[in-house]
Amino acid sequence: MKRAMMLMSIQHELGMSAGLELELKPMLKKFIETCIRRLNLCSGHVYLMTLAPHELPREADAAGRTMANHYLGIPSQQSSATQHHPALASAIEAIYLSPDTPHRLFSDAPQQFYHLFTIKAIGVLVLERKNSQLDPEIVKAMLPVIEQLGINCRAAYEHETMLYETQKRQSTQKALLASETRFRTLLDNLIDSIITTDSDGYIESFNPAASALFGYSEREIIGSNINVITDCDLPRLSAGSNDTSADGNGKRTEAEGIRKGGRRFPIEISTKAMSIGTQQLYSIIIQDISERKETEQILKTQLRFAKAFTGIAELLVQEDSATEIMDGVSTIVGEALETDRALIYDIDFSDQYVVCLSEWINPDTHNVYSTKATYPLNMFRGGCEHIRQTKHWLESHANLINPHLLEDQSGRMLHHQMGIKSLLWYPFQFSPTGYHLMVFHQVRHHRHWQHQEIDFLNAVVQHVNMALKKTILLNERDKALADLRLAATAFDAQEAMFVTDNNATIQRVNKAFSAITGYSEQEVLGKTPRILKSGKHDEHFYQTMWQTLEQQGYWRGEVWNRRKNGEIYPEWQTITSVKNQQGEITHYISSFQDMTERKKTEAHIERLAYYDNLTGLPNRTLLLDRLKHELALSKRNKKYGAVLFLDLDRFKTINDSLGHSIGDALLRQVAQRIQKQVRGADTVARLGGDEFVIVLAELNNDTEDAGFSAQIVADKIRAALCLPYHLHDHEYQFTPSIGIALFPENNETVDDVLKHADSAMYQAKSHGGNSIRFYMPDMQIAADERLALEKDLRQAITNNELILHYQPQVDRQGQIIGAEALIRWQHPERGTICPNAFIPMAEETGQVIEIGAWVMREAFEQIKAWNTSGLCRLNPSFAINVSPRQFHQSDFVQQVTRLIAAAQISPSALKLEITENIVMKDVEDTTQKMEELRQLGVVFSIDDFGTGYSSLAYLKQLPLSQIKIDRSFVKDITNDPNDATIVETIISMARHMKLDVLAEGVETSGQLSFLKQQGCYSYQGYYFSKPLPAGEFEQLLREINDGEKSSLEPA
Repeated sequence: MKRAMMLMSIQHELGMSAGLELELKPMLKKFIETCIRRLNLCSGHVYLMTLAPHELPREADAAGRTMANHYLGIPSQQSSATQHHPALASAIEAIYLSPDTPHRLFSDAPQQFYHLFTIKAIGVLVLERKNSQLDPEIVKAMLPVIEQLGINCRAAYEHETMLYETQKRQSTQKALLASETRFRTLLDNLIDSIITTDSDGYIESFNPAASALFGYSEREIIGSNINVITDCDLPRLSAGSNDTSADGNGKRTEAEGIRKGGRRFPIEISTKAMSIGTQQLYSIIIQDISERKETEQILKTQLRFAKAFTGIAELLVQEDSATEIMDGVSTIVGEALETDRALIYDIDFSDQYVVCLSEWINPDTHNVYSTKATYPLNMFRGGCEHIRQTKHWLESHANLINPHLLEDQSGRMLHHQMGIKSLLWYPFQFSPTGYHLMVFHQVRHHRHWQHQEIDFLNAVVQHVNMALKKTILLNERDKALADLRLAATAFDAQEAMFVTDNNATIQRVNKAFSAITGYSEQEVLGKTPRILKSGKHDEHFYQTMWQTLEQQGYWRGEVWNRRKNGEIYPEWQTITSVKNQQGEITHYISSFQDMTERKKTEAHIERLAYYDNLTGLPNRTLLLDRLKHELALSKRNKKYGAVLFLDLDRFKTINDSLGHSIGDALLRQVAQRIQKQVRGADTVARLGGDEFVIVLAELNNDTEDAGFSAQIVADKIRAALCLPYHLHDHEYQFTPSIGIALFPENNETVDDVLKHADSAMYQAKSHGGNSIRFYMPDMQIAADERLALEKDLRQAITNNELILHYQPQVDRQGQIIGAEALIRWQHPERGTICPNAFIPMAEETGQVIEIGAWVMREAFEQIKAWNTSGLCRLNPSFAINVSPRQFHQSDFVQQVTRLIAAAQISPSALKLEITENIVMKDVEDTTQKMEELRQLGVVFSIDDFGTGYSSLAYLKQLPLSQIKIDRSFVKDITNDPNDATIVETIISMARHMKLDVLAEGVETSGQLSFLKQQGCYSYQGYYFSKPLPAGEFEQLLREINDGEKSSLEPA
C-alpha cells in the first residue's frame, strides 16, 4: 500500500508541475526541476525537434549549465551536450522517429544511464541518472504525465506563437484580423477554458472548452458577468494580475466554478491583465481541478488511515490490557475519521446493560461533554437488537432518524436532547451474550459516512478482534495463575461480598458489605440474608431465585434490600453456588453493587426525555402519552375530558424587546400559576415557546356539563395569569388566549384533539386575545383555509398576482401632495384580497420580507416612469409601508439604497411608514437606520400612531417628519368625545414636536371640518379618493398637470 501511495504521489506531483505554467520554457523548466528532485537525477534536458529555428526558446535545462538549442532532424546544429555523445544523439533521433516507442533506456558508460521519453509533437526528454536506472513502475507511471506534458507544451507554444504573430502584425488591420482568427482557432482547440473579460468583469470571449466546462453556449454567456460562472469576482481575480512571477504568469486563484444549473465544482483561475489600445482586458484561464482535489482528499484520507493503522499496530504490540486497547483505539480511530466524539460500548444482553468502555472527545469541538456511563439496555433496545440480528452497522441523522432508534425514543434523546447531528454505530466482536459497539458522534454538522470509511473500520476491527482474543487468552492465563492470590484478597474489593454455608447461614462478609448495609461483621455472622429483606419482594420472587440457583448454579438480578438504618436501596446481586468434588453444594457466595446512583442517573435521563428543562412540566412526548391514555379512558368510562391550549398574547414582542431572561422567568411563573388551578390528576405540559396544554381528565358524562367545568377551569387560569408579574424588579401584565376542545368526539385521535384545541386558541387570538373559545367545526374549516391561503401566497410573486394601488394624500386646498402605495393580491380564484387578510400571515411566516422588497422595487420603478413622463412636476411624495421583519434586517439600509440607485429616483420623493412596534423592538437600531436614510433624503412617518405601546421619550429620539393619525380614531371623532380628545392630543403633541400630521381614513365632511379646526392639514381617505390602480392614478396626475383639474374634489 505504501508503494502504491508513493507512485501515486510521484505521478500526482509530476502531473501538477506539467500544468502549473502557461508558457513553454517555464513549463519545461518546472517539470525538469520536479523530475530531478523527486527521481534523484543528475540532470535533465529537452531537445525540441519540430519547431522553426527562429521560434525556438532556449533549451530548458535544470542542471545549471548554459546550453544552446538542440536540432536533430531539422538543421543539424548540435549543442555541446550531444556533441560529446554522438551515440546519445542518435538514440534521441531514433526514439523521436519511432512515435510508438514512448520510452527508451540508453547507457554508454558503466553506472551512467539516460532515460529518453518522447514528448509527442515537441521533442525528446532526456533524464540522466547515475549508479542505477529508474524503477520500471515509476517509468510506467510517468508515461501518461509526459503525454499530457506534450499537449500542454504544444498549447503553450501555439499561445506564444500567436502572441508573436499578433505583435508582429499590429501595423495593419488585415494582419490584426488574421491574428485574431488564429487566436480564435487556438482558443477553440485548447483543452483549457479561456475567457476574456472587460475591466468590469463582463465576458467578451468564451472558448469551446469553457462552454463544455460550464454548460453555457458562447451566445448565452457573452455579456454576462464573470460571477455567473464563479464565486470569485473580478476585483479579487485582478488583484495582482499585473504582477509578473518568475515564470511570467499572472496570479493563480482557487475558487468555485458554477455550472449551468447551479452545480458547483473546484477550479483554478489564472488571470492576466492586458491592454489593446486604450481598452483594459483580462485574459482568464480556468482549469477544472475536481480530480486533483479528489485525489488530494483521497491521499489525505489514506495518509490519515495509514497513520491510524501504524498507531493501532504499535498499540496492539505494546498493550495487553483490553481497557488500554479500547482507549487507544477510540482515540486513534476518532482522530482518523475526524469525528467529534468516539466511544466504545459493551452491549450486554445477559445483564441488560450498555457499558461505556472508552470515550474520546475531539479537542477542537466546543460544548461537547462526556457521556461515559452505564445505561439500561432498554433505553437503546431498538437499535441494539437490530444490530444483534443483522450484524450490520447503523447510521442516523437528526433530520432523518433511523427507524430502529424511534421504537424506544432513543433517537430523539440522542439527536434532539444531546444535540447529535449524525451518528454511526459500528459493531464488532459478537458473542452469544452481546457485542462491542464503536459509536461516532458528529455534533457540529451533518455527515454521511463514506464506503472507504466503513472499509477502514472493517480493517481496524479485524486487528482489534485478534488483539482482544489474544488479551482474553492472556487474561485467562493470568487469572488461572492469580486465582489463589485473588481468593485471599477478594474481600478487600470494593464490591460487597458475603459467604454462607449450604443452609444460607452467613459465615463471612467484607468491608464493602459493612459500608453498604451498615452492619458490622459481628452483627451478621450466624444470621441469614433475611436480615436485609426490605419487604418489596413477594415470596414468589425468592422462590424463583432459589429455583434458578439450584438449576443453573448461579442467579443474577436486581434486589431491593434494607440498610441497618432502615433505608431501602437497590442493588445488583450475583449469587453463585460452590460445590465439592462430589457435586454437593457446600457454600454460596454473593456479591452485590449499590445501584442508588445508577438509578438516579436513569431517572435524570428519563426526565430529559419526558420533561421540559425550563419549567419542569411534561414535554410534548409525555403529553401525547398521557393524552392517549386519557382518551382511551374517557371512551371506556363514557366521560368527557377537555384539552386547553393556551398561548400568551404578545409574548414574542415582549420577549424580543425585554430579553430572553425575563421571558424565561415569565414562563416559569406561568407554569406555576397554571398548576395551582388544576387537580392533581390533570396534566399541565409545555409544548415550547409560550404554548401550554392542560388535559382535564373525566370531567362529566354530559357534554354541556363537561364544557361548563372546562370553562370554569379556563376562567380560573386566565384570571391567575392576568395578575401582575414581578420580574427583575419591574411589574408586568400579560393576558392569555385559551382554546378548549372536548374529547372524545367520534373517532378522533390524539392529534385531532390537539389540533381542535389549537384551532380554538387561534380563534381566541383573532378576537383580540385575553379570551376563551371552544372548538367548533367551522373553526377547523377556517384554519384549513388559512393554510391554503398561505400556500398560495408563496406563489403570488412568481405568478405576478400582486399589484399596487395608490391612494392620494391631499392638503387643505385639495392639492395632491403625495400618495400611499397599497398592495393588493389578485387571487386567481378568490379575486382581490386586501392586505389585512394576508399581510399578518406573511409577517408570521417571514414571507413579508420578500413581499416588502417587491413593493419597494415595484413602487420605485413606477415613480421613475412617472418622473420620466413629467407627471411629478408638483414633487409629490410616495409613502411605502415597511414591516417590522423587513426593517430589522441587518442590510435594510443597503437594500433601500440599492433600489433607489437602480430606479434612479430622488430619495426625497420617498416616505417610509413604520409602526410603533418597529421602534419598541430596538430603539437604538431603529434610530441608526432612520438617520442613515434621512441623510440620503428619505423621510419617515409613524403609521397607526396611538395604537401601539410606544413611549414619547423614544419618539423624541427618532428623526421623524410626520405622524399619521390612525383611522380607528378618525372614524368616530364627530360623535365620540374620547376619540376626539385623542385626536386633539396627537395634533397638539405633533405641533410641539414640529412634526407634520396626516389623518387617514377621512370619509366625511364632518371629519374633515373637525381636523381642519384642530390644525391638521393633510388627509387621506375615501372622502377624496379610493386607492387607485397605477393607470388610474397616472390619469389623475395627467389631468392635474394639464390643468383639467386644479384640485382633488371630494369623491
